[in-house]
Amino acid sequence: MADNILFRSNKLGIKSKNFLEEQRYLISNKVIKKYMWITGGVILVNPLPAVDFLTTTSVNLQMIMELSKIYEIKLTKKDAKDLSKSLLNALAKQGILKGGLSIISNALATSLTKIIISKSIQSITAGWIVKIVGLSLIEYFKNGQEWGDGGIQEVVDKIYKISKREDILNNFVKEATSKIEISKNLKSKKSLPPFII
Repeated sequence: MADNILFRSNKLGIKSKNFLEEQRYLISNKVIKKYMWITGGVILVNPLPAVDFLTTTSVNLQMIMELSKIYEIKLTKKDAKDLSKSLLNALAKQGILKGGLSIISNALATSLTKIIISKSIQSITAGWIVKIVGLSLIEYFKNGQEWGDGGIQEVVDKIYKISKREDILNNFVKEATSKIEISKNLKSKKSLPPFII
């Protein structure tokens, strides 16, 4: 009977841990999406190379701080800054920052959208890179601030390869272009004169 109770309580502990991980992952994804669209929106309004924007913005730092809170990890702003620099260096070493533009350009060219404008491509690329950074951070925080045996480079590479898979990339591009179309429609409605009877 004692063994049975111990087995059940262990099973319950595993289920609770899995449930907690799932909840953290869902909440983290909402945070990542928020910062993806903030970054993309800023670049859409103020065209600036995505690489330059990502290296100078505080958006990454805010996202890092929010994600660390979800995983109950205390980080200082300096820790977040160092983590952001490490991630951007890893992205740069693998050519993801510059290669992202051509990946997104190709994905847009094959999609059914008509929004192939340079600032839209920069905007969508920036959002995609923020997504890669965010998903890499989830791995890092989930593993107790450890990158694992392969280090930061291996984690970033794994997330990058998953993110550029055709089905995942196409879903991302569809969502991003719909966000751009919605924002353009809202702007055009605001610019219309008031309707007078």
